[in-house]
Amino acid sequence: MKALRLFVCAFASAFACATYAQDDGFYRGRTISMVIGHEVAGGFDVYARALIRHMPRYIPGNPGMVPQNMLGAVGLVSANWLYNIAPKDGSAMAIFAPSNLVDPLLGEGQGKFDITRFTWIGNMDESVALCVTTKESGVTSFDIMRQKETIVGASGSGVAGPLSQTARAVKNLLGGNIRVIQGYKGAPSIRLAMQKNEVQGICGIPLATVQSEWLGDLQSGGFIPVLQMGRQKHADLPNVAHAFDYVKSPEERQLFDLVFGLQSLGRPFAAPPDIPPARAKILRDAFDATLRDSEFLAEAAKLRLTIKATSGLEMEKQLAAVYALPKPLIERARQAVRAD
Repeated sequence: MKALRLFVCAFASAFACATYAQDDGFYRGRTISMVIGHEVAGGFDVYARALIRHMPRYIPGNPGMVPQNMLGAVGLVSANWLYNIAPKDGSAMAIFAPSNLVDPLLGEGQGKFDITRFTWIGNMDESVALCVTTKESGVTSFDIMRQKETIVGASGSGVAGPLSQTARAVKNLLGGNIRVIQGYKGAPSIRLAMQKNEVQGICGIPLATVQSEWLGDLQSGGFIPVLQMGRQKHADLPNVAHAFDYVKSPEERQLFDLVFGLQSLGRPFAAPPDIPPARAKILRDAFDATLRDSEFLAEAAKLRLTIKATSGLEMEKQLAAVYALPKPLIERARQAVRAD
């Protein structure tokens, strides 16, 4: 077999040789587990299931990919499983919330992992997160939210979860007059609570979710975006306040980039640490190719999924930079997202 590879590499293109060398036959006849750290029909679930319908075509051996929803601690259960329990042979992947990426820094220590050691496969959407209110609340802008108490729903308990963390950061860093009600299973449950006027809003919901699953509420005027969070203003939200509008110093810019900017890694996919490098490359290449695939993009458009990808290698660089930030700044961010 080694001699055959050398013969092929001698006469094939460099790309073909590299592809052949990667394919050790591991994925033939196998199934890759795709663990989704959130509830069925939520944004993370929809993105993951769209991906796995197309990604196997770009993996040598065309393995199956099977979704598995693993709920708990707003994604941290799935992240802990991927890091500590999942097989480290390239047969498991997962998607979980951006807040999980910094739980070891900002959370309550439920994240039992080193985020810089995950094998990052890529991110499907450089997301913008929103604070959205109901028409009935009377909170039609962020200026009003800073004056009038707004009851927002959140998932999880304590510090866990992107929705509770974002709401508290909006309160503590931007002056939002927010009261957080936790305990909801996820965004679909909070959406129902907003429709029933049990709560008046939500903070940290991705724009992609609002423009797909929540589109009817948005178009009817029942739900109103009042604040956007991400590294840049979104072209679809020219009149919606941006978190970075309230930056007062270079240090605050770094702080806001840590707390709000990582929302841009809106749909991150990872594999366990220490998987064979060749298989990591196979998964990363397959992920990148899928996000350029015409059939996948057609389905994403039909589902109204925003696709703006970040490579796994670029994710590694971004996260390494975050974890290298000064400790006093990280502590300030940690206090901003904690419970009252």
